[in-house]
Amino acid sequence: RENKKKNDEYAIHYLYDEILLPENILNFIHYYLYGTTSNYFFPRYHQQRCVKKIYGDILEKFKKTKQLDLRYLIQHSAGSGKSNTIVWLVQNLRNLHIKNEKLFDSIIVLTHRLNLDDQISKDFIKAISQTGVVGYATSTDDLRKELEKQTPVIITILHRFTYLKDLSDQKNKKICFIIDEAHTNQEGDLHENMVEIFDEATGATIKQKQEETTDEQEKLVEEIGRKKFPNLCFIALTATPSKETIQHFGTGGEAFDYYTMDEAIAEGYIMDVAKHIISYETLY
Repeated sequence: RENKKKNDEYAIHYLYDEILLPENILNFIHYYLYGTTSNYFFPRYHQQRCVKKIYGDILEKFKKTKQLDLRYLIQHSAGSGKSNTIVWLVQNLRNLHIKNEKLFDSIIVLTHRLNLDDQISKDFIKAISQTGVVGYATSTDDLRKELEKQTPVIITILHRFTYLKDLSDQKNKKICFIIDEAHTNQEGDLHENMVEIFDEATGATIKQKQEETTDEQEKLVEEIGRKKFPNLCFIALTATPSKETIQHFGTGGEAFDYYTMDEAIAEGYIMDVAKHIISYETLY
């Protein structure tokens, strides 16, 4: 449904042209399919399109320049299945090889949402069966240790990540950052919940802790935008990018890949709340 019909092609032409090619089927089996024998997860069109575009662009640009310093903004609406998109990005990029040499030493998944941190962890457990592939960093020291061990995939929460400069100085390592919900002014309710938890443990006021959380997000986005990182690649996913995120991660002021709310509504993944709005005057 998402794939637009071109010229006189059938609406499902992309299925024969993109999905059912032998090399693509093998790729889907190897890197995408996961679940149980009775319930497998298969990517929706925009998910495999997004992964394929980023994979191909990184490959092309690194072959030309021999450097990374790449930034991608993925603007996918609520209902797009971002946690699965992240899993499939990781599955493909951690196995990206150029002339039989692995491109990325580690892939770090950054999220500031505690509940999504759990969701991503569960999805990775389902998708990646090999032991020693995924590490979970619950502190800055844990993150350093996982990087020293060159753990292929590391999951951590944004407020634990405070040493971007240290990582950029590691010239011998190539690292890909996948930043979930990379904006600076959303998720207000979650910030309040996190504040209450920290309040009990530290005695900090709500205002102090909210400012600290916002500052960390803004600092990370701005630092990525201001500096060059020849050995780092950044992929930011969000449904609602801020101006700063578009400026620092966008390509010519736009996202690298889109999945709109209209598409999510048309496919039945989210409800069109506007359809059920009745103005006060009409109701009266």
